[in-house]
Amino acid sequence: MDCKFTSNSYYRPTIDLSQYQSLVYDVLEFNLNKISISVPVDKEHPEKGVKKQSHDLTASDYFWARNASLPFPNVAEDVTNEWNKYQQDADNVTKKTGASSLDDLSGETNQFAAHLKGAMALLPELRDRKTTIEMHMNILEAVMEGIKNRKMDFYFQLEEELSKQTKAQILEVIKDNDKGNDPLDKLRLFLQWYLTTETELSRGDFDSFTQALEAAGADTTPVKYVKTVRQLTRMTMITSAPAQPAQSTSHLFGGFSSLSSRVTDKFKEAGLGANFEGVLSGIKNFLPTNTDLTLTKITESLMDPQNASSSAISKTESYLYFDPRSANARGTLPPASASRNQQNTVGRGIEATFGQRRQGFSEAIVFTVGGGSMDEYGNLQEWAKRTSASTQGPGQKRRIVYGSTALYSATEFVTKDLAKLGAESS
Repeated sequence: MDCKFTSNSYYRPTIDLSQYQSLVYDVLEFNLNKISISVPVDKEHPEKGVKKQSHDLTASDYFWARNASLPFPNVAEDVTNEWNKYQQDADNVTKKTGASSLDDLSGETNQFAAHLKGAMALLPELRDRKTTIEMHMNILEAVMEGIKNRKMDFYFQLEEELSKQTKAQILEVIKDNDKGNDPLDKLRLFLQWYLTTETELSRGDFDSFTQALEAAGADTTPVKYVKTVRQLTRMTMITSAPAQPAQSTSHLFGGFSSLSSRVTDKFKEAGLGANFEGVLSGIKNFLPTNTDLTLTKITESLMDPQNASSSAISKTESYLYFDPRSANARGTLPPASASRNQQNTVGRGIEATFGQRRQGFSEAIVFTVGGGSMDEYGNLQEWAKRTSASTQGPGQKRRIVYGSTALYSATEFVTKDLAKLGAESS
């Protein structure tokens, strides 16, 4: 199945979600699987400034492969578990060899008795694991520092309740100097609220928001284009109740205080030395609700129409269907097309036909024109995994290939695409 999505269902998040890969993509410099972070030249003397440090996420990075699509708190917990496992395995090797640490071992197995060679054979793998774990500890440290400085836990929690926010509440956040050190976050908050709210803004209201954003240090050029979009299309997101029962707050956050102390202790042991207790106390808000994005819900209506919401189904009623293997494809031409052609005949499979008799698919290529995001990719893959697990019978595993003309972080989308469109619409 190959489908092209219409512009009125086209969604680009302006606030990234809670997945590890999304936060890394948003907070850090992430390009072509290379992450660049700023680290102190000397942690004991911060006045010496910072330097750039790069990390490559390779195909052999087991930790990234396993955790990229998971909620951030889960990743913070998993890195402590991995550090514990590494220390236990390293201790076993050093006890057997009589060395004080792995650094004292050269890896030359011929210097040891036969019964020790098995332990020494583990040395390269242990060192690779240590390198991977410490790299992700550094990445997590940089991400958590960004969360703390930008107050991203606050914005994430606010995003979850965005539809309940009033004009006065959003304006108050924009004017509050304590709500993070990046004015772009306030701009992103306003843009998403403006595109989803049913509240009408007068010219005076709009000017108040624009002036407040400019006073906060944000470039309001993107707002001009988004205002035009809202006026012309009244873009709204598809919303529906979560497919699974919501978990209670106590169940989700019950073990988080212990997680905070464990992560802090392990980071200190690894030589990172930063105090993350305050940051981690806010990261508990990054446990997401089970919400599918608009693109995912449209894909669901095409791949799994029996379980899709009626709002998603209605969005795809006018989609075109091509099947060269079928003489009749499915359905007939839309009424408008039939009346224009003064006919009501069944079209051939090589022609565009109106899909009345829907069927399910196990594979799909989803391609967005105009830019994609890590959130959309992760959300699609999470839906495919979730629905594959709930589907009975062999051969029912769903596979989705996601592509786009460009892969943007939320920041890049606002500062590049929207800013350019805003300048052109001035």
